Amino acid sequence: MTSDSKEILPAKISFFLLYLGGFGITETHSERRILNLWMVYTVLMVTVGAATIGCDLYHEWGSLEGMTYAGITTLVTTIISIKYFTTLMKRPWYVRVMRLARDTLWGHAETDYDKAVMKKCERHALFYVTAFAYLAGSSGVLYIVEPIIYNSLNNITAPSDRMLIFKIWQDWPVYETPNFEMVYILQALITVQLCVLYSCFESFLVLANTFITGQFSILRYRLEVLYSHQLIDRITSSYMESGEMDGEKNSLAFVSQEFKNCIRQHQFLISVTEELEGLYTIINLASVLIHSTLICLCGYQTIMPGNALVRRIKCTVFAAGCISQLFFFSFTCTNLTLGSLTVGDGPYNSAWYNENSSEKGRSLTKDYSIMIMRAQRPCRLTGGGFFYVTLDTVKSVLTTAFSYLTLIRQSSMN
Repeated sequence: MTSDSKEILPAKISFFLLYLGGFGITETHSERRILNLWMVYTVLMVTVGAATIGCDLYHEWGSLEGMTYAGITTLVTTIISIKYFTTLMKRPWYVRVMRLARDTLWGHAETDYDKAVMKKCERHALFYVTAFAYLAGSSGVLYIVEPIIYNSLNNITAPSDRMLIFKIWQDWPVYETPNFEMVYILQALITVQLCVLYSCFESFLVLANTFITGQFSILRYRLEVLYSHQLIDRITSSYMESGEMDGEKNSLAFVSQEFKNCIRQHQFLISVTEELEGLYTIINLASVLIHSTLICLCGYQTIMPGNALVRRIKCTVFAAGCISQLFFFSFTCTNLTLGSLTVGDGPYNSAWYNENSSEKGRSLTKDYSIMIMRAQRPCRLTGGGFFYVTLDTVKSVLTTAFSYLTLIRQSSMN
């Protein structure tokens, strides 16, 4: 697989999912019109789905079994609505970051080390993105096929006993043929779109996090080899053969210029991380707050007596998807933080002491100290500015979820 920004598979998958939600990089007016149609379609699907699911929770209020099941879809719709409409208000900003990532983060590998790092990032990103798409798609498929299995196994003859994906409580003839089939198809389309929105924003976040971490690794390596003997000897000989300034001065001038380029790259990576923080801070907060309750309710549906096997499998797969999504984006945020910290090791591990005898060398050493101090302030993504997103976040969410699950289980037994 090449390192071309337009051909790497994880970027294709992530950008395709975002395109289905109305976010994409367009070049012509016709492409923008099609993208806007996808946006309108998505808004309609989310709105209709939220209204239907909200009515279901309202009518199930007071029944523990009904509330816990309806609460799952309600929380999913809530978190999707927060993600989508928060990002929709920042759509031009989001598209600009998408274009920036495509053009700068996973391309332009020059050295063998750069190519190796990009390949590694590409493999990791492909795993994360495909895992998101697979788990979200599996949950959606199980939601869609559950009514088919239920209606077939129970040999339903009365229209009122039929099962839809989302229960409709209004006194409408939706369970009569052909209304039932049309409503079922509409709800299936809503389910597919909700699955796309559930995974698309996190897939781009882990994609960007992974490659930013790789760029930090490349930057650290560039700083480490500033004084490599092969590089210094090559530059020194080329200057002396040309009869220009002495080799030592020219080699230090090159080192100084390369160091300035590294500083610009460091500033660029910091700015990209700040852009992601501005786009995702509310999404991260909502995800962490809602996932604990969501995992708890899915776990309860899995162990609740009397539930059908399909529903148990569906809730198990969805709980696994929630935990995986939370773990992957927390893991990549942690790697991003650690990667930004290791940039300071680059100047420190370089052979700066070999050139510290000259005035120019001592001046560069002072500049390295400033960069090392700046790197000690790591790049981080937060949840609404209240907490840093790290692997400890996953531990806290799971601890809270299982505590809630224990309380609900005890309440149901009493």
